[in-house]
Amino acid sequence: MMNRIWILCVLFCSLLPSEATAKKLPEASSTLLRMHRLYQQQPPHDRTLYDTLDVAPNATSAQITRSYRKMSRRYHPDKVSDGEEKLQVVRKAYDILKEDATRLPYHQYGLTEISDVAFLLTGARSPKTLSANQEQLLRLTGYVSGQSLSYEDRILFLAANLLERIRPLVEDTISPSDLTDSIAQECVVLKKLPLGAQILRCIGRAYRRAGQQVLRQERFKLAGEVTNTLQKYKHMTKHILEAAAVGGKLIVTEKINTRKSISGAEGAPRIEYHFHEEDEEFDDNAVKEVEKDKASKAELESLQIEALWKISKIHLDRAINDACKQVLEGKYFFFPSDLSSYRKDWTKAEMARYLREDKQSKPLLDVLGRHRLSF
Repeated sequence: MMNRIWILCVLFCSLLPSEATAKKLPEASSTLLRMHRLYQQQPPHDRTLYDTLDVAPNATSAQITRSYRKMSRRYHPDKVSDGEEKLQVVRKAYDILKEDATRLPYHQYGLTEISDVAFLLTGARSPKTLSANQEQLLRLTGYVSGQSLSYEDRILFLAANLLERIRPLVEDTISPSDLTDSIAQECVVLKKLPLGAQILRCIGRAYRRAGQQVLRQERFKLAGEVTNTLQKYKHMTKHILEAAAVGGKLIVTEKINTRKSISGAEGAPRIEYHFHEEDEEFDDNAVKEVEKDKASKAELESLQIEALWKISKIHLDRAINDACKQVLEGKYFFFPSDLSSYRKDWTKAEMARYLREDKQSKPLLDVLGRHRLSF
């Protein structure tokens, strides 16, 4: 009987973690848990990199690293003929997802490079060649890659884009359902681009609101005009308050981080901790301090992107509203094209003379000629 009890005690003790094992891994800090909740609460803007590593969008850093190592072994060039190419794709995904500083902007906005924010939201010249889809997204916001448009030219460009987009419907060369399906398919592709979902949502709401204002004013006359004015100021106030709130939060976060960096510089030097499985001991406080610093920097960059987007959103909403007003108030109208059911007997020379002589089309033609734009 005593022998059995002794054996059970030995087995029970062997299952308990030893002191060395207990010190093997740090417990999940509050910083890690807080960052993990960000990925749990918000759906990803794009899942491509997560799917590349075969992990869930709310995967922990340990799960991402484990999956990367597994795929590195699976696609080793000695095992797979095209393993080098697949490894490059996997390695690129891992480089972005392994750190919160790069993972958080990708998760929230689909950004793989922070520098992309500047030309996507301000129309600045891009240092790299844009894809056709990125060019199309810029055109929807009134920008052209490599071109510097004034606000007035941007309005004319947006108005012309709007006219040409719905021209087939006016000329009865496409059914409303087919045009809707075509635009929906285009949006499915564009919303996966960095900041694409945010930009398309803002554009769609601006167009819908402009149409509602015209219908309201047409139906209710003076009462509709008053309502439109109130709605306009309400909407603008909401955007300004949102931008101010994010800006204030950004300023406070920057000051807190600055104070921490100053106090850290005056005190003991910070250490970078890289955990390896063979390490036996670690400084738990140092690890948590490094995690906190990295999380603070990641959140600060995310706030900077959000603040820039909130400000750009105000300008984009205003530009689309002004462009819609140009069209809906009749300042610009449809010029007959080769597909028009009227004025079929016009030659190209007569059409060109008509456009040159028409006073309303002259500003639009000036913009097209000055910036060499086509639709």
